[in-house]
This record gives sequence, C-alpha cells and structure tokens, in this order.
Amino acid sequence: MADFADEFIAWVKTQSTVTSLIGSGTACRCYPDQLKQNVSLPALVFYEAGGDTEQTLTGAAGMCRTVFHTYCYGATRTAANNLDEQLRLVLEGKTMTMGSTFVTEVYCSAYRDTGTDGTDDASDIYRYWTHRVYDIWHVEAT
Repeated sequence: MADFADEFIAWVKTQSTVTSLIGSGTACRCYPDQLKQNVSLPALVFYEAGGDTEQTLTGAAGMCRTVFHTYCYGATRTAANNLDEQLRLVLEGKTMTMGSTFVTEVYCSAYRDTGTDGTDDASDIYRYWTHRVYDIWHVEAT
C-alpha cells in the first residue's frame, strides 16, 4: 500500500484548478515537508502533522484521521491566497479516492494564517504564504 502522503500528491496532480496554478506531472510544484530552493511560484507544500485511528470497544473501527498542514506559496499575497482557495474548493467536504485510499470526508479548519518569508540575499523580494489545516478521514490501510 502506498504512503498516504504520496497518494495525496498524486491526487493533487489530477486537480485541474490546482495544477493550472502549480503545474502538472513531473513539473508539478507540490512538495512534502518543505519548499525547494529557487522553485517557481506558486507552489504547494504540505506536511503530515499527526492523526489517529478510531477505536471501538472491540478494537479498531477501520477509520483513520490524517492531519495535513498546507502552505500555499506565491510571489504575491493574491497568488498565495488564490492557490489556497483553489485547494480548499477541491478538498473541503468531499468524498473521494486518493490512490488506493477511500476518503470519507475532508474538514478544512476555519483557521487560516498568512505570512511572508524573506530571501537569503537581503533583497526586498518576499515569498507570501497561506496556511491551512485539513483533517482527512479515510479507511484504514490493511
């Protein structure tokens, strides 16, 4: 069974409203854990921040919750916010299959954070980012 993070990336690469912004296929700018150096923007970064397995009195219920934090980067605030909104629209409240994993529902946190990262060369060029948290409920891998 594939890692759920790998399945998430593969699924994102099939979402045309998102890939129209971050590219598709091997040129897709969707990365686990951190933004790559000198990458074109906009780009999407996500990391798994935990989750849990549902339990019943008799054991595992067969359902898991995986928590992903997403950071949508852009050369402008508008670009970062637009990528964030397109991602939210394809994820929030949906039931879908990501690779071999059946997703029963995706909850998007009402909390949305924004900020900037400066560059290492002391210029006035910034990368803007928008951050959200997604709880993805899915069938447990067997």
